[in-house]
Amino acid sequence: MTNARSTLVAALVWVALLGLSLCWNLGQIERSMEVVAESEANAAFLKDLAYRLWASMQGGLYVPPSNATPPNPYLTHIPDRDVVTTDGKRLTLVNPAYMTRQVHELGRERFGLRGHITSLRPRRPANAADPWEAEALRSFENGSPKATALLDIDGQPFFRFMRPLAAEPPCLKCHADQGYSPGDIVGGISVSVPLEPLRAVSAPQRTFLVLAHAGIAILGLLGLWLSHRFIRASKASLLDSRARLDQMAEQNRTVVWEVDASSLYTFVSHVSETVYGYRPEEVVGRMHFYDLHPEAGRDAFMTEVFEQFKRKEAFTYFENPVATRDGRVIWVSTNAVPVLDEGGELRGYRGSDTDITDRRTAEEALQKSESSKSLLLANLPGMAYRCRYDRDWTMEFVSEGCRSLTGYGPEDLVGNRSLSFNDLIVPEYHDGLWKAWAEGAARRAPVQVEYEIRTADGDIRWVWEQGVVLFSPEGEILALEGLILDITDRKKTEAALQKATEAARAANDAKSEFLANMSHEIRTPLNGVMGMLQLMQTTGLDAEQENYTATALTSCSRLVRLLTDILDLSRIEARKLAINPAPMDLAEVLCQ
Repeated sequence: MTNARSTLVAALVWVALLGLSLCWNLGQIERSMEVVAESEANAAFLKDLAYRLWASMQGGLYVPPSNATPPNPYLTHIPDRDVVTTDGKRLTLVNPAYMTRQVHELGRERFGLRGHITSLRPRRPANAADPWEAEALRSFENGSPKATALLDIDGQPFFRFMRPLAAEPPCLKCHADQGYSPGDIVGGISVSVPLEPLRAVSAPQRTFLVLAHAGIAILGLLGLWLSHRFIRASKASLLDSRARLDQMAEQNRTVVWEVDASSLYTFVSHVSETVYGYRPEEVVGRMHFYDLHPEAGRDAFMTEVFEQFKRKEAFTYFENPVATRDGRVIWVSTNAVPVLDEGGELRGYRGSDTDITDRRTAEEALQKSESSKSLLLANLPGMAYRCRYDRDWTMEFVSEGCRSLTGYGPEDLVGNRSLSFNDLIVPEYHDGLWKAWAEGAARRAPVQVEYEIRTADGDIRWVWEQGVVLFSPEGEILALEGLILDITDRKKTEAALQKATEAARAANDAKSEFLANMSHEIRTPLNGVMGMLQLMQTTGLDAEQENYTATALTSCSRLVRLLTDILDLSRIEARKLAINPAPMDLAEVLCQ
């Protein structure tokens, strides 16, 4: 049945139930009205009975005869029906029936309440019973205690009530001649209560009931309509969710299934055809959970699965191979929970298989890659690391090279288990290292720094570190990664080279000083020789002597220039040479 038809049927049932409720409540009001009318009529009857009995006990009443109360012609058999008082006042007897009739006439005239005293053998013909009263009187003779009915009188609805009158000893004063004995039913008093006043009183209640039921009906119908819309929307949402789940299961290659306690499939989702290669109808009721396992290892698999069944434990990320229809072997991750009956007995399992073949392949490739990387890092000189950006340089990963570099293993440094890497750094380098990394993080540039560490043996080693800062997409520092190499030997070589350089510089300075001193010491006697030769030229010399003297002076001038050049070379090495411009004879220079 569709949702619309169900809503329509529910609406009809709802209206029918409210109609029945309204009819029942209106009937209750009618019955309550009848109870009130009967109570009012019974009260009137008891009142009539009470003063009738009182009048009977008094033997009747004597009143002055009048037009309203003339002498009763039906009491002529009573000798003292009419009497005259001693003072001459005439009185006539009013027996209980006469009095009751007059009271009834007064009540009808004043209050609309109709009363009638009657009998099957009335003395007064006007007191004869109507058909309903006659039938009621006959029922009294058969033992009925009362009679009631809803009848129209003069076109108006009345509640009619009648109870019998039994002959009491005082009653026989007037009725003994009719053959009645004490206890005989001599007649009855009927009371007719008009229903219109009572219906007028109950009219607001009837109106309220009608309006209340109408309001409830409208609210109910509105609720059904809203429920119809909600159910339709929920159904659409459910179908949409189911479609999304099916699509997700299809994309994730997840098969939803159920098996009984023997592992026989009782339900398989349609994704099984994509993952297993089997249609649901080929699996449900035909294959067990273990039938999809490759033959190799199937017995061990069955043992493991049924042990789990016995313990009624859930399967959580249980990875196992599946042989597909086309002969391939894929890997699935099984998650399932046991289904128990009320007595706690296992009824089966409900779960899912997710194809993780690609993930397993990727994990195997990653494992091989990690193995290669571990081998590379193990053979890499120095220590590769990944650490947090904190003052302890808390290591998250260090390669095996840390043992040869620091004397500590990865298990000592990772997570600061035994000590932090900062504890290895010579204290005077702490601030400089932190500053270097802070600048590198600010510039997002690689960091290179050299510092000293203290190894587990207490030795001091020089290390060279190069690393980079890793940032998140939001710009937060995630970690530092880099490589630390032992450069102690290089530092020793640099120190030895520095010492040799300083020694060479000292030797060169000594040479320069020697040349300067030598130039000065040779120049002084040479100037004297040149002076003597110049004086000899002023004396009388023959041509040969003149030639010898000129040759000696030329040689002395060349020696002076040589000494000057040596002195200039020393000045050049000392970076103190001053260049002075002077005239030059190119021809003379070329001749020299």
